Amino acid sequence: MIRSLDGAARAWVIPWGTSSRTLATGNDQLVLGNGRIPEFRRYDSAGRLQMIVRWARAPRPVDAGDRQRYSEFRSEFLAWAPDEQETRLLFPALDEYPEVPAHKPLFDRILLDDRGGIWARVFSGESFGLFDSRLRDAPVFTEAWTVFDSAGVWLGDLTLPERFVLHAVGRDRLLGVSRDSFDTEAVQVLRIEALPPLPPTPGVLR
Repeated sequence: MIRSLDGAARAWVIPWGTSSRTLATGNDQLVLGNGRIPEFRRYDSAGRLQMIVRWARAPRPVDAGDRQRYSEFRSEFLAWAPDEQETRLLFPALDEYPEVPAHKPLFDRILLDDRGGIWARVFSGESFGLFDSRLRDAPVFTEAWTVFDSAGVWLGDLTLPERFVLHAVGRDRLLGVSRDSFDTEAVQVLRIEALPPLPPTPGVLR
């Protein structure tokens, strides 16, 4: 969304918004996705389309509770921030937006593991999406990832420990950063022992 401030056009993020293009690279491959569409496209190093992966998952609606949570965070933000025009524009009321998404994104990040598998981070129900950067403290959510193998077959969903942010996957290891109750960060490596039993796969390989 574009808004005007001091006569200049400025870009502003929308609550529950996400980047129109999410990508991951590795093993001479590029995977592209849009967080609102249950689809990935994988390309080789020459830019040739190798695979399209689609799966069935309905997006979650932005409900009254989500809107109330936004309004509460906005009130807290305005209570401590300077009373300036830019402050109010940083955290507008919901009715100031020309349009607020009716549904949350399906995912907001993609990773490739060392075997060519695709990992998509499920959009947290507590997140405001790109708008999280407006909050005083960067929130840390319990991450859940949807995992596909190198052939596009869905392997399952994996929920990670609380306050752990995944950065890379390799050799059956999850590499990330954890934060304790004092928000002290530490590098942590988790071992993947087994994925949960699989229900019928919703993945479609084309």
